[in-house]
Amino acid sequence: MRFTARIATAIVAGFAAVLAAAAPAQASTVTSGAQDGASLTAGRPETVVLDARTGQVLSVTPTAPTASTDSISNDQNCDGGDACYFSGKIPYAHQAFWGTTGAYYGSWPYRSGGYSGVYKAQFCWENPTLVCKSIFPPLTTFTFTGGTLVTGTAVLFYA
Repeated sequence: MRFTARIATAIVAGFAAVLAAAAPAQASTVTSGAQDGASLTAGRPETVVLDARTGQVLSVTPTAPTASTDSISNDQNCDGGDACYFSGKIPYAHQAFWGTTGAYYGSWPYRSGGYSGVYKAQFCWENPTLVCKSIFPPLTTFTFTGGTLVTGTAVLFYA
C-alpha cells in the first residue's frame, strides 16, 4: 500500500514540475509591434488581435465597458464646472457629469461635442467603432468635424 502511495506521489510531483516548467512567465506590459507601442495595461477593457503564428500583438482596440464607478454622477443639466456631452439633435438632452476620478458609461446618441468643465476629462464615442482619444485639460470645448453626430459611450475623469 505504501509503495502505491509513493508512486502516486511521485507521479503527481512529476506532473506539477512539468506544468510549472511549461507555464509562461507573466509580462507586466505587452506592447504592440504595429500600433505605435499600444499597451495592454491601459486599465480599461480592450480587444486584442494577435498573429496566430507568432503571437505578436497586431492591434489593441478599446472595448466599451459596462460598469460605471460611483465617483461620477450624471444628469441632463450642464451647469457651472460640469463636464458636458452636448446634444446635436432635438429632443435629446445634453448630459452633465461631475464628481471625482473615475468613469461613467452609458449610451448617449446624437452627441455633437462636449466640454471638460473643471475636470481633466476623456470622452469616448462610437462612430461606428469605439474611439477614446484625447484627455482634455479643464475648460476645453470640442466639436466633431462636419457636424458629425456620434453616440457617446463614456466620460472619464483623471487626477
